[in-house]
Amino acid sequence: GGSVKVGQFALTAPGSSTNTVTVTNPGSQTGTVGTAISGLQIHATDSASGQTLTYSATGLPPGLSLSSSGLISGTPTTGGSYSTVVTATDTTGASGSAGFTWTVSGTGTGNTGPLHAVGAGKCLDDPNSTTTLGTQQQIYTCSGGAGQTWTHNSSNELTVTIGGTTLCLDANGKGTTNGTKVIVYSCNGGTNQQWNLNSNGTITGVQSGLCLDVTGASTANGALVELWACNGGSNQQWSLG
Repeated sequence: GGSVKVGQFALTAPGSSTNTVTVTNPGSQTGTVGTAISGLQIHATDSASGQTLTYSATGLPPGLSLSSSGLISGTPTTGGSYSTVVTATDTTGASGSAGFTWTVSGTGTGNTGPLHAVGAGKCLDDPNSTTTLGTQQQIYTCSGGAGQTWTHNSSNELTVTIGGTTLCLDANGKGTTNGTKVIVYSCNGGTNQQWNLNSNGTITGVQSGLCLDVTGASTANGALVELWACNGGSNQQWSLG
């Protein structure tokens, strides 16, 4: 009888449990520097009833933390792409994990201001501060005007407000090919109006994965802005604020 008890005890010893802990993968997450996340609750199940699960994580974006009950909260402080792994462990030592990518946009220099085209030393410009839908955007000498004041919001939109009208930076026709015009359009929540401000200085379209690009690497006033495959060029470097 004693050996049976020892065997039963061994089943519940840390590290040798036969319980199965399964963590539900929350999928890819996004956030913005300086904007508090709404809170992400991690869920897990245990094959054994009555178990209390505690949670831990590695690879969380700086500024975020995970409570022992599995709630991730906080305000991201640093842009970049992070490989996050969350683990749930029960009282017997059995554990399960799930990994996902957390992309934080923004560089920490502010979420509203001029969007500098680094290679040209100019600013992203809504030509003549127009509110005409479909107008392709350009670069122009920085002036501090409304047509050069952009906000990267918590929805990953880049917006410009002219005389009370707020428009979104938009990949024309939901294009995903090199040379797609970048225009202003009424904000509609589409992924072609969502932009990641990456830690390497690029701005990429969420839908296309392409980079915001000054056509032909021009540095001239009036040079048009388009989507192009990311290539590390200075004409794909941007700084907000």
